[in-house]
Amino acid sequence: VGFVHHFTRGEIVVREWDHEKEELRHRVHDNVEEEMAKIRENLRNLDKYLAPYDYDRYTAWQKLTGNITQNTVSRHSPDCGVIRNTVELLSCPDEERPRGQVITSPRLSKIRALVNDEELLPNLKSIPGTAPKFTTLPLRCPKDASPADVSRHHMDCIEAVDLLLSSREKKYRIFYRNYLTVLQYQLPELPIELMEQTQSNTVYLDVRKLLLNCYQAGLTSVAQTLEKSLKGSLLWKFEDLFSEDPDDLPTVVEL
Repeated sequence: VGFVHHFTRGEIVVREWDHEKEELRHRVHDNVEEEMAKIRENLRNLDKYLAPYDYDRYTAWQKLTGNITQNTVSRHSPDCGVIRNTVELLSCPDEERPRGQVITSPRLSKIRALVNDEELLPNLKSIPGTAPKFTTLPLRCPKDASPADVSRHHMDCIEAVDLLLSSREKKYRIFYRNYLTVLQYQLPELPIELMEQTQSNTVYLDVRKLLLNCYQAGLTSVAQTLEKSLKGSLLWKFEDLFSEDPDDLPTVVEL
């Protein structure tokens, strides 16, 4: 449990421990401004109670947080101000619990058991104000799309990406340059189980695709920088990056 705050120069934020909820909360005090003034007057006396600053991580911390602005924090932080490792969910009443379609045919019942298990999952919703406000991704295939459009949208996600970035970036090339730069510092912070270079590691596979797309789009220098950085920090190798995937090659049939 924690919180994110964008500090301005000289700002002091005071939190206290809530023993009942076992998490930090806003300081409960009759005169908060007076207490803040006392803290400011005694900053030098507080120093002896603080742990040594971790200057070894100072540069890495600057790179990790350098792209986070006040607007970013405000846009994505939960309304409650607290970020938990799991989202609090509303309980699903029994009358709203999905039970699937009523099927009388034994044959159709077996097919339904294999195909439509997700229909039986409850539609759980987070408690309002407790979940981080992640960016909503556009649908890959818009509703009411024609069959031709459905086929086109399933070839790639370019139109969904265009729609996502149109409200954020003026030109996508700049976005990808900044994105690859940020990944240099974010990816080494992954959990250890996601650092293995294996075919089951979707993070590694996605980075391979991203590098290939950036090379092909002419972002050679920043792609090379990211590739070199990941080779050093995660020991990831990207051999045969430009070789064709066997699944994408045409099938030759000899008659």
